[in-house]
Amino acid sequence: MNLLDQIDEYFIRQEIKPRESHYPSDASACIRQLYYKWTGQAISDPITAGAIWKMKFGDATEYIIIEALKGLGKDVVNQLGGKLRLVGLQYPIGYRVDALFQENNVLNGIEIKSSYGLGIKEIQQKGEPKPEHVKQIICYAYAADIPSWYLIYVGRDNGYRCMFHIEYNKEEDQTFINSHPVSYTFKSILNIFFILETYLKAQQLPGADYLVAIKNGQIVDKFQKANKIYKTDWQCSYCSFKTSCWADTVLAYQRSDNSLMFQ
Repeated sequence: MNLLDQIDEYFIRQEIKPRESHYPSDASACIRQLYYKWTGQAISDPITAGAIWKMKFGDATEYIIIEALKGLGKDVVNQLGGKLRLVGLQYPIGYRVDALFQENNVLNGIEIKSSYGLGIKEIQQKGEPKPEHVKQIICYAYAADIPSWYLIYVGRDNGYRCMFHIEYNKEEDQTFINSHPVSYTFKSILNIFFILETYLKAQQLPGADYLVAIKNGQIVDKFQKANKIYKTDWQCSYCSFKTSCWADTVLAYQRSDNSLMFQ
């Protein structure tokens, strides 16, 4: 076995961890996927070493930005973490903040996201961050009691970058993006964790929140029928339980397609 193979196997082992806490990144996840993770369902579509390498490049982006902030003379604290326990939730919400820095007597949190540059360009053009990232920051803001946040996007392949300032008023449970109020609240985000724990206690498998396109017994990216395109949700495309989750449905459409499920 060569050294790269050993590193790949090490990365894969690190990705498989039992769940003991809710994560802010779960705030927009499929509840069925979360149920599988919490109950130790066998992974049917394991993450590849190459995909983990790409995520590690994202970690490198965090390092570059944090070192630049230190070079600018800002007092930076790396990776503040903790667990938030709330009445009514059996399990805590665990969190890990990328970085904090203080400026003009204001403590600011930083969340750094990296992806392919075309995705960053789309965010730039829309002028708004991805909802799942805003929800993640709201969880951080509530748990760490820090109202001011910077959400930074960087394209790993072309250097595209953009930033949003997110403010969270804990007392009013209100969120602002670049000073504009938005509808995201911590109370609404918290609901997914309550719902998940209800399914866990009942040992009942929840329904899937997203949908795949199936044609002739195969999960496909998309298919066309009667001049209409049916596409697999990206959340399913990247899910580690995709094959097992949809196994029964795939069997039901061995000689047809599931276009009716999209109605």
